[in-house]
Amino acid sequence: MMKKLLLVLLLFIYQFTVAQIQEPELYDKDWYISGMSIDNQFYTLPQGWEHEESLILFSETSPHFSAAICSTITGDIEPVINDNQFGFQNTIVVDQQPCGEPLNADFDALHYNFYVDNANEVLEFGHIVIEPFFTHHLLISAPNGDWVEYYADGVMGLDEFETNTVSISPNPATAMFQIETSLGNSVDFEIFDITGQLVKSGNTMASKMVNIEHVKAGIYLVRVVDDNNLSQILRLVKK
Repeated sequence: MMKKLLLVLLLFIYQFTVAQIQEPELYDKDWYISGMSIDNQFYTLPQGWEHEESLILFSETSPHFSAAICSTITGDIEPVINDNQFGFQNTIVVDQQPCGEPLNADFDALHYNFYVDNANEVLEFGHIVIEPFFTHHLLISAPNGDWVEYYADGVMGLDEFETNTVSISPNPATAMFQIETSLGNSVDFEIFDITGQLVKSGNTMASKMVNIEHVKAGIYLVRVVDDNNLSQILRLVKK
């Protein structure tokens, strides 16, 4: 039986003064955007734009929060009601900068407008650590259902394979995707959503299609295990 991927859901603990955040898991990490859902429409980085071109930081000193794609958002945050909720103190600042490509500009505007439109709302944090790879994922959601997802360290998954012999296509996918391996053997797979819930699992031959027609749009992690029990985590976007 394939060993299940252990997913630990952590909540942000905001027991801090107005000038300082006490959650150590937020610091010393470069967070990058994975995607966002606005008005029930899912968006990923435009083609040709690298995730590392975005950078989100949390700081123990003011400003507590900074998010930059083309434009930069800064603001101070404070705890609200529950440990996994926060609000912005006073106002947030947006330094609008032009993007080189129109598609990038549209994505950039969606990102900063998420915070501008919800500047007076209570936002929720969800922080997931995926073991044994220790990949960090961060979800910030608004009361209207919109959300933005980030990941840490610039890596979506760490390989145990000697070479990167596994890939997913198409990605993003709408109804079907295939797991491709250069070895041509069968693989076990597990698909997890960003809350750590197992969505689908099974076994497939290389290049055989996997049906995700009934899976909701969003970002998923696919753990693939080969015949030698070597595993790899891949990122899948379902549109």
